[in-house]
Order: sequence, then structure tokens, then C-alpha cells
Amino acid sequence: MYVKKGKKLSIEEVKDFLEKKNVSDVTSYDIGEYARQFVEINEILLGEPNGRIYGLCEKCPSNLDRGNHYYSIIYVSSNGTLESVYMPKLRKLIGAYVQNKRRNIPYFGFKSRAIGMNRLLDATDGFFDFLRNMGGCYAQINVW
Repeated sequence: MYVKKGKKLSIEEVKDFLEKKNVSDVTSYDIGEYARQFVEINEILLGEPNGRIYGLCEKCPSNLDRGNHYYSIIYVSSNGTLESVYMPKLRKLIGAYVQNKRRNIPYFGFKSRAIGMNRLLDATDGFFDFLRNMGGCYAQINVW
């Protein structure tokens, strides 16, 4: 995993950043939950000893030169549970998708259409770029 270190973020800093984005239909509960996830992931990237973060390949096409690859970002939270990034109301800001069909993939995730490059990097770049814009870390994660 490649990590470009940023600064430590507080939940209040992240909440303020998200509130300035003026995303419609986002409640204060949503902002708090999204802020918690961003802060926990940033802590892991800063070197929390018990933290791990991976990309989980949910589905890939039978022909690798066609179709989309679908990923989830999975991490070990501060209380030791395995969590998946889930931010459907921020999907446009972090480069995620929300699907409404049954494709044997989760409702929320990250999609790559890239050919000839790291598909996980292509899929999750928007999320980690958004984290970096808040002042946090940028990362290229590994597949689990």
C-alpha cells in the first residue's frame, strides 16, 4: 500500500468540510457518520497499529478487457470491527456508484472501467483524493 501522509483530522474538521459541500438530502446524522469513517480511515493511513484497509473486489468481468470491476473499501474500525465504506449521499463527490439492479454486487461501491492500469486505483482514486482535499492522507490500497 502506498500512502502519502497528510495531517490528523478531527471529526469536527471533517463535518465542517462536508457541510460546506452543500450536498442535498444529507442529514446531520449522515454527516456525523461519514466524518467518523473518514477520520478512522485517515487514522489507519497515519499508522494506527491495529488498523488495516483494503479494497475488496466484489465482481470482475469474465473477459478482463471488457466490462467494469466493482470494489468495496473495507477497513478495521477503531473498535476492532470490520467495516465497509458506505457513503451513498456523497457518491458524486467521492467517485462512487449506487446501483439499483441486482448484479450480485453491493448497493454502494466503487467501479473501474480502466484497461491497462491498476483497476483498484482507478476505482478508489476519487475517494482518497477527496480525503486528501480535506487535509488527510492519500493512498493506493491493496486488493484483499
